[in-house]
Amino acid sequence: MRRFQNNPEDVARYFYHHLVENPQLKGFFERIAFAILDNSKNRAIIKPFQAIFDPS
Repeated sequence: MRRFQNNPEDVARYFYHHLVENPQLKGFFERIAFAILDNSKNRAIIKPFQAIFDPS
């Protein structure tokens, strides 16, 4: 169940843009951690965050 009905990929891209690509914050954070509740079998909520923040 998606409580807020936001597209997880959009949310991940938003955070990446503002926390990593933003010139004022670029390199400021050594580590970024998200608490994501994802009870889905296919990990549909957490996968976009993994793909965008850790593409390796």
